[in-house]
Amino acid sequence: MSRIGASGVLAAVLAAAVATGCGGDSSSTGKNDFADRADQICADVSKNVAQLNQKSPRSVAELTTFIEQLKKTEKEGIARLQALKLPSGKDGTTAKQFVDTLQQEFNQQVLPALDQVERAVRKRDKKALKAASLRLQKAQKEKKSTLLAAQLGASQCATGA
Repeated sequence: MSRIGASGVLAAVLAAAVATGCGGDSSSTGKNDFADRADQICADVSKNVAQLNQKSPRSVAELTTFIEQLKKTEKEGIARLQALKLPSGKDGTTAKQFVDTLQQEFNQQVLPALDQVERAVRKRDKKALKAASLRLQKAQKEKKSTLLAAQLGASQCATGA
Protein backbone atom coordinates (compact mmCIF):
# COMPACT_ATOMS: atom_id res chain seq x y z
CA MET A 1 0.00 0.00 0.00
CA SER A 2 1.36 3.41 -0.84
CA ARG A 3 2.06 5.98 1.80
CA ILE A 4 -0.59 8.24 0.25
CA GLY A 5 -3.17 5.45 0.36
CA ALA A 6 -2.33 4.76 3.99
CA SER A 7 -2.70 8.40 4.97
CA GLY A 8 -6.11 8.53 3.25
CA VAL A 9 -7.23 5.53 5.27
CA LEU A 10 -5.96 7.12 8.46
CA ALA A 11 -7.85 10.32 7.76
CA ALA A 12 -11.10 8.42 7.24
CA VAL A 13 -10.49 6.19 10.26
CA LEU A 14 -9.67 9.13 12.48
CA ALA A 15 -12.64 11.13 11.30
CA ALA A 16 -14.96 8.28 12.17
CA ALA A 17 -13.17 7.62 15.42
CA VAL A 18 -13.33 11.17 16.64
CA ALA A 19 -16.97 11.41 15.67
CA THR A 20 -17.79 8.36 17.75
CA GLY A 21 -15.31 8.88 20.55
CA CYS A 22 -17.31 9.01 23.77
CA GLY A 23 -17.49 6.98 27.00
CA GLY A 24 -17.57 7.54 30.82
CA ASP A 25 -17.38 6.57 34.49
CA SER A 26 -18.55 7.61 37.95
CA SER A 27 -22.02 8.54 39.07
CA SER A 28 -24.12 11.60 38.46
CA THR A 29 -27.71 12.65 38.90
CA GLY A 30 -28.11 15.86 36.93
CA LYS A 31 -28.04 16.65 33.25
CA ASN A 32 -25.08 19.01 33.65
CA ASP A 33 -23.10 16.44 35.64
CA PHE A 34 -23.77 13.80 33.02
CA ALA A 35 -22.79 16.18 30.20
CA ASP A 36 -19.59 17.26 31.99
CA ARG A 37 -18.52 13.67 32.65
CA ALA A 38 -19.40 12.56 29.12
CA ASP A 39 -17.45 15.49 27.68
CA GLN A 40 -14.39 14.56 29.75
CA ILE A 41 -14.60 11.03 28.43
CA CYS A 42 -14.97 12.22 24.83
CA ALA A 43 -11.90 14.41 25.34
CA ASP A 44 -10.00 11.41 26.76
CA VAL A 45 -10.92 9.24 23.78
CA SER A 46 -9.97 11.99 21.33
CA LYS A 47 -6.62 12.41 23.09
CA ASN A 48 -5.98 8.66 22.94
CA VAL A 49 -6.83 8.57 19.23
CA ALA A 50 -4.49 11.50 18.61
CA GLN A 51 -1.72 9.65 20.47
CA LEU A 52 -2.33 6.59 18.32
CA ASN A 53 -2.10 8.73 15.19
CA GLN A 54 1.29 10.11 16.25
CA LYS A 55 2.74 6.67 15.54
CA SER A 56 2.12 7.31 11.80
CA PRO A 57 1.65 3.68 10.78
CA ARG A 58 3.00 2.93 7.32
CA SER A 59 3.31 -0.82 6.91
CA VAL A 60 0.43 -3.29 6.66
CA ALA A 61 1.30 -4.66 10.10
CA GLU A 62 1.42 -1.18 11.64
CA LEU A 63 -1.87 -0.20 10.03
CA THR A 64 -3.69 -3.33 11.21
CA THR A 65 -2.29 -2.83 14.73
CA PHE A 66 -3.42 0.80 14.58
CA ILE A 67 -6.95 -0.20 13.55
CA GLU A 68 -7.15 -2.80 16.34
CA GLN A 69 -5.96 -0.25 18.90
CA LEU A 70 -8.46 2.26 17.58
CA LYS A 71 -11.31 -0.25 17.96
CA LYS A 72 -10.19 -1.01 21.51
CA THR A 73 -10.01 2.70 22.39
CA GLU A 74 -13.51 3.30 21.03
CA LYS A 75 -14.99 0.26 22.79
CA GLU A 76 -13.43 1.30 26.10
CA GLY A 77 -14.80 4.83 25.69
CA ILE A 78 -18.31 3.54 25.04
CA ALA A 79 -18.05 1.22 28.05
CA ARG A 80 -17.03 4.17 30.23
CA LEU A 81 -20.03 6.15 29.02
CA GLN A 82 -22.33 3.21 29.73
CA ALA A 83 -21.02 3.17 33.31
CA LEU A 84 -22.22 6.72 33.98
CA LYS A 85 -25.25 7.05 36.21
CA LEU A 86 -28.03 8.59 34.16
CA PRO A 87 -29.83 11.78 35.16
CA SER A 88 -33.43 11.41 36.25
CA GLY A 89 -36.53 12.09 34.17
CA LYS A 90 -36.56 13.19 30.56
CA ASP A 91 -32.84 13.99 30.63
CA GLY A 92 -32.16 10.41 31.72
CA THR A 93 -34.19 9.11 28.81
CA THR A 94 -32.19 11.30 26.41
CA ALA A 95 -28.91 10.22 28.03
CA LYS A 96 -29.84 6.55 27.67
CA GLN A 97 -30.81 7.13 24.03
CA PHE A 98 -27.45 8.83 23.48
CA VAL A 99 -25.47 5.93 24.96
CA ASP A 100 -27.58 3.28 23.20
CA THR A 101 -27.42 5.11 19.86
CA LEU A 102 -23.67 5.61 20.14
CA GLN A 103 -23.20 1.89 20.83
CA GLN A 104 -25.48 0.97 17.93
CA GLU A 105 -23.73 3.34 15.51
CA PHE A 106 -20.36 1.93 16.50
CA ASN A 107 -21.45 -1.71 16.21
CA GLN A 108 -23.52 -1.38 13.04
CA GLN A 109 -21.65 1.29 11.08
CA VAL A 110 -18.17 2.13 12.33
CA LEU A 111 -16.94 -1.30 13.43
CA PRO A 112 -17.93 -3.04 10.17
CA ALA A 113 -16.29 -0.21 8.21
CA LEU A 114 -13.10 -0.52 10.26
CA ASP A 115 -13.13 -4.27 9.70
CA GLN A 116 -13.53 -3.61 5.97
CA VAL A 117 -10.57 -1.21 6.05
CA GLU A 118 -8.51 -3.78 7.90
CA ARG A 119 -9.31 -6.51 5.35
CA ALA A 120 -8.48 -4.17 2.47
CA VAL A 121 -5.17 -3.21 4.08
CA ARG A 122 -4.21 -6.85 4.63
CA LYS A 123 -5.08 -7.71 1.03
CA ARG A 124 -3.50 -4.50 -0.28
CA ASP A 125 -6.69 -3.94 -2.24
CA LYS A 126 -6.91 -0.26 -3.19
CA LYS A 127 -10.43 -0.55 -4.60
CA ALA A 128 -11.73 -2.18 -1.40
CA LEU A 129 -9.83 0.40 0.64
CA LYS A 130 -11.55 3.23 -1.19
CA ALA A 131 -14.95 1.58 -0.63
CA ALA A 132 -14.16 1.14 3.06
CA SER A 133 -13.11 4.77 3.37
CA LEU A 134 -16.39 5.88 1.79
CA ARG A 135 -18.26 3.64 4.23
CA LEU A 136 -16.48 5.31 7.15
CA GLN A 137 -17.29 8.75 5.79
CA LYS A 138 -20.95 7.78 5.44
CA ALA A 139 -20.99 6.46 9.01
CA GLN A 140 -19.58 9.77 10.19
CA LYS A 141 -22.31 11.77 8.45
CA GLU A 142 -25.19 9.62 9.70
CA LYS A 143 -24.75 10.34 13.41
CA LYS A 144 -27.88 10.54 15.52
CA SER A 145 -25.77 10.28 18.69
CA THR A 146 -24.24 13.72 18.09
CA LEU A 147 -27.69 15.32 18.07
CA LEU A 148 -28.56 13.59 21.35
CA ALA A 149 -25.24 14.67 22.88
CA ALA A 150 -26.02 18.27 21.89
CA GLN A 151 -29.46 18.03 23.52
CA LEU A 152 -27.74 16.97 26.74
CA GLY A 153 -25.20 19.80 26.55
CA ALA A 154 -22.30 17.40 25.99
CA SER A 155 -20.61 19.66 23.46
CA GLN A 156 -17.36 17.68 23.20
CA CYS A 157 -19.32 14.55 22.33
CA ALA A 158 -21.59 16.45 19.98
CA THR A 159 -18.70 17.86 17.98
CA GLY A 160 -16.41 14.87 18.23
CA ALA A 161 -13.71 17.11 19.71
